[in-house]
Amino acid sequence: VYVCGVSISSDFPTTPQAFKKFGFGGSAILSKINPSGSAFVYSTFLDQTQQAANAVVVDAQGHAFVCGNHMALSGLDTTNGFVARMNPQGSQMLWWQSIGGTATDLARSVAIDP
Repeated sequence: VYVCGVSISSDFPTTPQAFKKFGFGGSAILSKINPSGSAFVYSTFLDQTQQAANAVVVDAQGHAFVCGNHMALSGLDTTNGFVARMNPQGSQMLWWQSIGGTATDLARSVAIDP
């Protein structure tokens, strides 16, 4: 089971091998829960503050692809979408891409081509 979203909690649970153990000011999160629902396989913050994860899909190798929204990196007061690829252990972000222009652009869904 995979869950993504946003946390503003100072005590959001992360796992020892997490990509990022702390987030600030509203940070996107990604968690993988074991099949019985009793424990995290991994739980991590993603890369940016002022970021929310909206959707996740997982490929056959276990890589999680997460999309969401973040404050634009250009310094403008606007929101852009993003997509990121995490390794199967949730310990490394393989890549992250901002999607958008000078106005508000949102990413709400993600799919992968088999």
